[in-house]
Amino acid sequence: MPRAVPASLLLVPVGLWFEPRRAATILAPVLIFILAFSALPHKELRFIIHTLPLINVVAAVGMANVLRLRRKLRWAPFAVLGLLAAGAAYSLFA
Repeated sequence: MPRAVPASLLLVPVGLWFEPRRAATILAPVLIFILAFSALPHKELRFIIHTLPLINVVAAVGMANVLRLRRKLRWAPFAVLGLLAAGAAYSLFA
């Protein structure tokens, strides 16, 4: 999972913090699915690639809430852009 969505995984806890009920409703089936497939001896990303958009949804909720706090945290938009750039660079060069 860290190789598939590196920057998004950093924003998932933020999404859980700001919207715990909605994020947990989305992430619970995803985590159960990933744990179930992790028990199989033959593991490939193609089996769990369907869960990545849902993980990105929770990360987007976290990003939206961080950007909403930009009046208090003036560096927040730059941190989010840095995460997006780091994720894009990792995807290109890894």
